[in-house]
Amino acid sequence: MPSETMRKTEYKSLAVKSLKLVVGNSFIYRAIRVLYRQGPKVFFKNSTLFVGQKIRFALGLVPHFHPFSTIENQDRLFNLPAKLPKVSIVSILYNKANEVGWFLESIYTQTYAGEIEIIFINDRSPGKDVEIVERFAAEKRRLNLGVNVNYKIIQNEKNLGNCVSRNEGIQKATGELLIIVDADSFLNAEFVEAHVESHFTYGFDAAIGPMNIETEGRNPVKLAQALSKDHAKLFSRMELQDQTNVNTFLNCITRNFSIKKSVITEDLFDPQFSYSKDPESGFGWEDVEMGYRLYQRGLKIQFLNKTFSLHVSHPSSTPEDQKVIKSIINLNKLFTKHPDFTNVARMWTNDLASKIDLWYKHHHEKSSNKHHQTFLELTTPIKKNKMQPRKRVYNILTYRWHVPHQYELYKTGHRFTLLKDVCPGFTNVWSYDQRPFPANAQFLELEKLNFKDYDLALLHFDENALDWQNCNGILDTNWGANFRYFMENVPLPKVAICHGTPQFYGQYNNDNIDPTLKYKVIEESRQKLVEYTKDIKVVCNSYQAHSEWGFKNSKVIWQGFDPCEYPISTYEEKIVSLGKAIKERPHYRGYEIYKETFKNVPDEFHPKEFKVKDPFTRSFNNTFAVAKYYEYINEVRKHSIYFNPTIRSPMPRSRGEAMMCGLSTVSLNNHDVNLFIKNGINGFYSNDPAELAEYLNYLLNNPSINRKIGMEGRRTSLDMFNLDRYLSEWQKNFHDLSD
Repeated sequence: MPSETMRKTEYKSLAVKSLKLVVGNSFIYRAIRVLYRQGPKVFFKNSTLFVGQKIRFALGLVPHFHPFSTIENQDRLFNLPAKLPKVSIVSILYNKANEVGWFLESIYTQTYAGEIEIIFINDRSPGKDVEIVERFAAEKRRLNLGVNVNYKIIQNEKNLGNCVSRNEGIQKATGELLIIVDADSFLNAEFVEAHVESHFTYGFDAAIGPMNIETEGRNPVKLAQALSKDHAKLFSRMELQDQTNVNTFLNCITRNFSIKKSVITEDLFDPQFSYSKDPESGFGWEDVEMGYRLYQRGLKIQFLNKTFSLHVSHPSSTPEDQKVIKSIINLNKLFTKHPDFTNVARMWTNDLASKIDLWYKHHHEKSSNKHHQTFLELTTPIKKNKMQPRKRVYNILTYRWHVPHQYELYKTGHRFTLLKDVCPGFTNVWSYDQRPFPANAQFLELEKLNFKDYDLALLHFDENALDWQNCNGILDTNWGANFRYFMENVPLPKVAICHGTPQFYGQYNNDNIDPTLKYKVIEESRQKLVEYTKDIKVVCNSYQAHSEWGFKNSKVIWQGFDPCEYPISTYEEKIVSLGKAIKERPHYRGYEIYKETFKNVPDEFHPKEFKVKDPFTRSFNNTFAVAKYYEYINEVRKHSIYFNPTIRSPMPRSRGEAMMCGLSTVSLNNHDVNLFIKNGINGFYSNDPAELAEYLNYLLNNPSINRKIGMEGRRTSLDMFNLDRYLSEWQKNFHDLSD
């Protein structure tokens, strides 16, 4: 229970909250709070940024996305909505008498000035949970702190378990935002405020954050204050289900989770996963199952760095030997209810399966159990794909090039430093409109570079890196400058990724050439690059590109995607293709094939312009990037068919993403497509435009067959293009290079 020594914290909170009585929930109120909390210097800096940004937008001087914006450091109190929504915190009371006081203390000292409603569901707790809640609330009323917190206790007629109880609390909640959190948690002071901002300023449907940080007997208030000042320590101590990709359904755990009430369309928690006194009930994973259904709907989930919960450590009420069996029971329900789950979350499932096996054998070494046998049967098929472990974390020097590719590659977990200032241009900034900037990456100015800080170098290049002059005036000498600098000046072990295919006559739409040369490889250019890279390993994205190049030391690694980011298509629209990119490099991306194909497809089914709307956000950093990425995937998954006419693009990522979402794919027969597509089974391919049109029309006229083929293509991509395979191959690359 909290002690009287916390009065000082309470009155400080009162001083902040009392401002509301004067100016309400207006912008003035929020601005005063920034001034109070961070002082005049920070206030005026942030005010200048905020107002200046608004003026520039009003005058049309900057686009909605601006990569050079410094708004990332703007205090989020400026970003709260003008009308603060009501928040309902839903929690269960069951044997939490020793912890619920800390839970309440953390809620009553929140910085959020809007109304907070606490919904407690008493699931027939044998302890004094209810008595402690009522006594605590009465004491707060006596102190008359002016906080806008109320509570309600719902009494279950019998012990119903956590899922049924939470659903009951959600139904009774009256807030626009629901925070579902266990009553043995201690929330940091900005917890509610940050969740409100995520939903009502940035438009996310669900929000999650750091959790599973044990107090282990320490004072939760002091520990929370210390971690608020040391984010590195906070992130090192949190335990997430998915550390590789924090914005996924696997981290929808009820120790740091919120959701808009308006997006709930069914029971949030499946009653079949309820943990109760019933000896046959399972234990845990009900929140992961809930998160998976949110993922299936394509809801937008944001991981919040500045909000965290502590778990007030206490002995488990369930013996470990029973807990492991009950945990397996619910995992079996999860994998049976959602047959694709083990492949969608294959890395996580493989890792979890090993831990569960060890846990079970520790407590049941010589006994057999039907639930454990079922668990082994459900997880064994994916174990052949277990990811190669990382030996150690390497410091890797590189530079910005292909953002979507780098976004996946950085999930290997190494530390990546992106060198700036070698040349002007796009390599000096990240493209937040393409992907979020990974937490294990950073930019570095050239003048600060010390080669001793790094273990190896990762290079990116394409066919134009040495011979930019063959590009019909489109590129200049800066193209490939980073690649050339690294090759000639960086004294580190190197591995390079080739993102293209050999230069050819007529590239970049130069039709004023000898017709006998058009489309033929410029052999001198190819040989020059092959000779230039002879001393390093080069990774190609397809076997065809690997063969065309003939590098001295090379291998093939197909693209990899995290299935947790690609929900199944809604099949609302028909055909999607490359969009305006196809006209920018028509001979590379097959614009002639595209036009010939669609001569034989009805006009109403021709691909529309592919547009991804900007999220409504006042910042242009990772908050923008995460929201924009969701918008991009949701735009892809509206469609039913992906058409890929590219001639020279090795394994285009857009086709892999479409397959992940379950779109049927129709492709020109090139770059390995025959190695993973079987015509009429999981997609189509051909070299004949008339035949390609025939496939498109067949799929358009047979929606049920289209979905069947699309889902078979999805199963192919979940296996062959799964991120775990991609990361394993790259881990081996890095290990070989550094050993």
